[in-house]
Amino acid sequence: MKRLLLAILASVLLLGATSCTAFATNPYEVGNEDVCTITGYNDPLICGHQNSNEEAEMQGHVGSVLNTVYMWIGIIAVIVIIIGGYQYMTSQGDPGRIQRAKSTILYSVIGLVVTLGAFAITTLILSALGGNSTGGGGGGGGGGGSQVTAIQIVSDNSVLEGKTLQLQVKIVPDYATDRTLTFSSSDTSVATISDTGLITALKAGTTTITATASNGVSTTMTLTVEKIVVVESVKITPASATIKIGASTTFSATITPSDAANKTLTWTSSNNGVATVTSSGVVKGVKEGTATITATAANGIKGTATVTVESNEVKYSAVFEKRNYKHTNGHDLDYILSVPEGAHSGMPLVVYLHGDGEVNNPTRLKGLKPVQYLHNTTSVITLAPVTKTTDWSSEYIQLALKGLIDKYMSEYKIDTKRVYIMGFSRGAIGTWTFVNRYPNLFAAAVPVSCCGSISGSNYKTTKVYALAGSQESNYIGCMKSNVNAINSAGGSAKFESVAGQTHNTITANFPYSQVIDGWMLKQSR
Repeated sequence: MKRLLLAILASVLLLGATSCTAFATNPYEVGNEDVCTITGYNDPLICGHQNSNEEAEMQGHVGSVLNTVYMWIGIIAVIVIIIGGYQYMTSQGDPGRIQRAKSTILYSVIGLVVTLGAFAITTLILSALGGNSTGGGGGGGGGGGSQVTAIQIVSDNSVLEGKTLQLQVKIVPDYATDRTLTFSSSDTSVATISDTGLITALKAGTTTITATASNGVSTTMTLTVEKIVVVESVKITPASATIKIGASTTFSATITPSDAANKTLTWTSSNNGVATVTSSGVVKGVKEGTATITATAANGIKGTATVTVESNEVKYSAVFEKRNYKHTNGHDLDYILSVPEGAHSGMPLVVYLHGDGEVNNPTRLKGLKPVQYLHNTTSVITLAPVTKTTDWSSEYIQLALKGLIDKYMSEYKIDTKRVYIMGFSRGAIGTWTFVNRYPNLFAAAVPVSCCGSISGSNYKTTKVYALAGSQESNYIGCMKSNVNAINSAGGSAKFESVAGQTHNTITANFPYSQVIDGWMLKQSR
């Protein structure tokens, strides 16, 4: 029991001495430097190592552990004293047992006194260390805490006008207890600095930023505030452009000054229904009209240009005149060309073949009612060739006529799906036979008052509307036979008898609007 009490006593003294010695020595290496960020006026700087508050917290933990140890040692000592008293009371006058009981009580009391003493000493030392960790001794005199010996500014030394910069510093030593810093700017018209070290750049220039510790140690940095170069003008090239529907062109923008800080441009169109523009200035025509293209800089400075979108249609001058066409086979044709006002590419073409009365007589043909109707009433281009004989079905004439049609289909960019042919009397014979020779050329055919030899299978893509006067019995049968042959071959044809009309009167009393506008021009191949 004596040895046990001595061991406990030695442990108490060793534990207290070791712990207090550890906290009497600084746990950090002198000279370590850590970047610190200021969070608020007179607040501790946030650095890489623990600050004094963390040290105090650790000391508190160690003190709690020691106090617990001391408590259990005291409890053990009291228990041992009780045991010694019990031994004494039950010794029954035995000198040896009485001596052992007295020794047990003595050594236990000594152990308890030593434990209480160690507790008091440890508490005193930890309290003193805690005061050094958190106490301030600022200025030039006073407390026993570690003082700031140097300050280093590690922030950038330049900032753009109108921007902010958070100052960052290194404090030496990093375990300095009073880490309060104050800041100042030598020229507050150039830049100001807040209590937390936040620099606000106001205008271009230089100023000296000073950071000062509470003990007077300070450092400086020359801060340069750089001017932001802003966009002063935007010029779009070309200033105007003309494009077709579906076509594209690229506008470019020149920014002044060329060293502007932000050269980002936003491209817009005043009418996306007319023209659209991409983020790189590529403009595409959508429909006819005019739109303004604008390039806007980030600061609101704009440049503009104009784009005119035109139809893809080619415009043609109005024509109503006699012309001559010579084919490569040597056969030539006089013809009347009718081009209405406002004519353009993509229009339909009507070929009109005359009867016997207009043979070799272009002047008479020009004044003929069907030709006049096509010229004055419809929006079509009309070709009315004039033969020198009465035979429209001759191969030479039909080759020349095909060459004439091809010429104007190319020159006037005719809609190939809307090419029509019609003929009266002898011209009806030419209509039947010409479609039969070129079965994929016409969308519709209108033969009037005559018949021609055909094969119904050659009319599968050409619709037919055949007409004759009700008194033209010599033609009606043949015309109906052709219509039936076409329908039997899978084509589309119909016949109509014009009531009360003869071969000589049908031209003057023909239902032009019904047949031409109401049917023929509505067909498409």
